[in-house]
Amino acid sequence: GCSCLADLDPQITGRVDLFLDAGTLQGGVGSTVVDVTEEPPRILREGEITARQIRGALTAIYHPS
Repeated sequence: GCSCLADLDPQITGRVDLFLDAGTLQGGVGSTVVDVTEEPPRILREGEITARQIRGALTAIYHPS
């Protein structure tokens, strides 16, 4: 697996618009991947942060109390 940006394949890094670098990862469950080019954003892969947690955060952003 890949634990830091430097380990990513150049074929991937050359096609991505934005990376959020949280430093070296410890391993375990993969990242949650969200497509934010659509509205509402679409969860492409559920990882350590659950789909429910993502939906809760999006609700707070799009429909604040």
